[in-house]
Amino acid sequence: MKKALYIVFAGILAACLFSCMKQDDIYKDFVVPGGLKYPQKVDTLIVRRGYNKLELCWPKTIDPSVVKARLFWNGGLDSLDVDMTSVEDTARVILDNLEETAYSFQIYTYDAHGNRSVVTEQTGIPYGDKYLTSKSLKEITSAAMLTTTCANFNLSSTVADLQYCEISYTSTSGEEKTVIVEPGAKSVQIMDFKNGEPYRIRCVYKPDRGVDEIPGEWVEYTAPLEIEVIDLPKNTWQYCGLPGDTPRYGGWSLDLYALWNNNTGDIWASPQWVYPRNTRFSIDLGYTVTLSEMQIWHRVPYETYDGSGLRNFQVWGGTTPNVDGSFDGWTLIGEFQAPKPSGYLPDGTPGPVTAEDNDYWINHNVYKFVPNDKVTDPKIPVRYFRMVLQEMFSTYGKTEEESFNQVFVLAEITLRGTFTSLEERNKFVH
Repeated sequence: MKKALYIVFAGILAACLFSCMKQDDIYKDFVVPGGLKYPQKVDTLIVRRGYNKLELCWPKTIDPSVVKARLFWNGGLDSLDVDMTSVEDTARVILDNLEETAYSFQIYTYDAHGNRSVVTEQTGIPYGDKYLTSKSLKEITSAAMLTTTCANFNLSSTVADLQYCEISYTSTSGEEKTVIVEPGAKSVQIMDFKNGEPYRIRCVYKPDRGVDEIPGEWVEYTAPLEIEVIDLPKNTWQYCGLPGDTPRYGGWSLDLYALWNNNTGDIWASPQWVYPRNTRFSIDLGYTVTLSEMQIWHRVPYETYDGSGLRNFQVWGGTTPNVDGSFDGWTLIGEFQAPKPSGYLPDGTPGPVTAEDNDYWINHNVYKFVPNDKVTDPKIPVRYFRMVLQEMFSTYGKTEEESFNQVFVLAEITLRGTFTSLEERNKFVH
């Protein structure tokens, strides 16, 4: 019986000793051998990376005796004290002007008597120029003017740690502006871009759990953007029929609309039994553009630098022409003579027609809207297009009486240019 009691007593004693050991574990951070008390250590030291800097933060201890924390780095050569009595929840310290290398930190807490806690350690590496040089760039892969003021930039794929890009440009009003481009964007459109002025792009990075953003170097472009020139749609063109314009139906009752039905097999001829010089027609395009060039198709195989083929003509444009048929509200944007690759003779007559001439007449009869002595501003916005037919080859150098009952013959007109409105462009370009 006594032996059993001894066994029970021993078990109780062991349990008490084990319980005391657990209590010792709880307070081992506060008591050292000899009965000396010391403060609670920093539970967790977090080091966050920044640009040539590090941010260190740690939660406030629950030990009320803690009055300050001391942070050491550089092997203890550098240190910083933090008043923990003024900290509410979390202490934060930012160390600036650091090199892009590894730093080891040790932190202790202290009570009012100078007693020091057990150390808490952590390491961190700031990011800097080495980090920037290792990053890929999100680049402009292509750029073009979609309209007279809207620039479109196509961009390369997203790169690691990219926060956003910035494109700096000069607006149409002369202001320096910057747009923000999201990291996943494949393209961006700027609606008030002044073409011909330099523009720049730079990337802004931020590593995972980084403290702050790092802007990279600006990359500058100085070349003007290419202007998107397209074949303008003809399905909205309408004959205006202003006073002084040729009738819609001309010689042999051929319809003027044949000039824009996208069929070079159809032709139009100007009215018969009239003086043909300065025959004109006006067209409402149905949208506003700036014109770059026009191409004329002739009746094939007739009129090759001969007969009723168009030799000299003018093009006028505007947005608000006078409905009385006058030239008020119109601007001369082109005055042309049919190009002949082999050239004209000294007296102005065509002379022999070469194979190159013939190919040009049939396939490449193109007229560009560029400034000259008589045309000062061919790039004005145009909604209304007026063509004045001045001379055909058979009437060149002749009087009106000699030109009586001659007719102009054309098969098709194509205009190429740039929309002034992105909304209008997007209706026709897909």
